[in-house]
Amino acid sequence: VYELRAVDENGCAALLEVDILNSNSSVEIQNIVTTDSGCETNDGTIAVEATGEGEITYTIDDTIVQTDPVFTDLASGDYELIISDESGCDFTTTVRVNSGTSFKGEVQNIINTNCAISGCHTGATGGSSNFTIFSNIQNNANSIQSRTTSGNMPPASSGLSLSDTEIGLITCWVEDGAPDN
Repeated sequence: VYELRAVDENGCAALLEVDILNSNSSVEIQNIVTTDSGCETNDGTIAVEATGEGEITYTIDDTIVQTDPVFTDLASGDYELIISDESGCDFTTTVRVNSGTSFKGEVQNIINTNCAISGCHTGATGGSSNFTIFSNIQNNANSIQSRTTSGNMPPASSGLSLSDTEIGLITCWVEDGAPDN
């Protein structure tokens, strides 16, 4: 299962899921559904619908092997999922569990009150550094994460600082792909 995401120059995004089946295997995936983990929590799940010959086993990250097609208590991140049947056929794919951190509900306020302020990222120093525009924030998401994690943003001279929770929310949102949500 592949997720394709397209974003236009206005920041509008569309998501499409595409299934590619393995024609040389008796193992076939009908569906994989994930639920968000929450930021820095382990509440995510992966649920698999698959067919194959005989009993099917499900493995993630070469550590958890089970016959139950549902994995629970997962943190956000990528998981290698292997589905095997009794005939010896395997199907391997990578499944992403997102944190579900919301830009509009959680991150936007952090940016607005600590970065998009007078003398900083309001656009006075150039177009792409204007953090009042979502597409600029999204395009600079990795840099924002790096600079907030290292303590360089907001700068000490501003008198502002981010809590560990705020830094964690920015990190979770960026690791989810910096969606417009």
